[in-house]
Amino acid sequence: MMSAREAAFKSSSKRRFDRQLFSTQTYQLRPDDETGAAREALVDLVVDHLATYPDGDGIGYFLVEGASFGRSVEQVREFSRELFGAVWERFRSRCRRIAPEREFFCAETVTEDGNIPIGLFGSHWSFKPPHADRNGVIFSHVYGPTVGFEGGDVFLIDAIAYFQTSGLHFDEALTWSDEPLEQKAVLRSEHFEAAVHGYGRRFGKMNHDRILFVNNTPEGLFHGATEIHAADPSNFSRVLHRCVVRERG
Repeated sequence: MMSAREAAFKSSSKRRFDRQLFSTQTYQLRPDDETGAAREALVDLVVDHLATYPDGDGIGYFLVEGASFGRSVEQVREFSRELFGAVWERFRSRCRRIAPEREFFCAETVTEDGNIPIGLFGSHWSFKPPHADRNGVIFSHVYGPTVGFEGGDVFLIDAIAYFQTSGLHFDEALTWSDEPLEQKAVLRSEHFEAAVHGYGRRFGKMNHDRILFVNNTPEGLFHGATEIHAADPSNFSRVLHRCVVRERG
C-alpha cells in the first residue's frame, strides 16, 4: 500500500479538484431513503462521490446529515452499517482495478477517545494528524456521544491535489507515523494550514446526526481531527463508530 500511495501521488494524471463542491457537499437524509428505489439511489449517490479518478469523477467523500431524526445513537450506527455494506458492494463492482480474486472483509469498531486499548495503536487516543490508513479501502464514521470537550474538529484533505499543485517532492509533503503495528501516510505538519484551507474541509465537532463516508484508497483522501481539550474531564466522551473495508493478507 505504501508504494501504491506514492505512485498515486506521483501520477502524471492531473487531479481534478472542485473547491466549491469539496467544501460544501452535504446530503440531507429523507424518510424514504431507507428502503426501495430511494435507498438504491442513495447508494449510487454515495459511490458516485467516493469513486475518484481513475474509477470515477467523485471528490472522495460523502456526508449525510439528518441521520439522528427519530433515531438513537445505536440506530444511527445500525443504519450506517447497513448502508456501508451496500455502498462497498457497489463501489467494488465499479472499480475495475479491484481484481475479483482479491479478498476483503468489513470490520466494525466502537472506540472511545482516551480509553482506546494501547495495544491497538500505541496510544489511548485516536490518531489526529492528517493521514491515510495503512490498510483500508473505504470507511464510514459516526460520532457520538460527544460531550465535555473543545476541539476534535474532523477534517478531510485532498492531499494529492495539494501535492500536485505545490511542486513538492513526495518526502517533502509526507512522512510515516511511528505506530507499532500499521504505519500511516501522514501529511507533514508544516503543510497542514495551506492544505486544509486550499484543498480540504473542516466539519467541526461531529455527532450522530452525520454519517461520513471516505475513500481511503491510494487515490483517496487524508483525514484527521484537531487536538482535543477536555473542558470537563468528569463528563468527557468522544465515541467513534467505524466501518472499514480491509484487504485480507
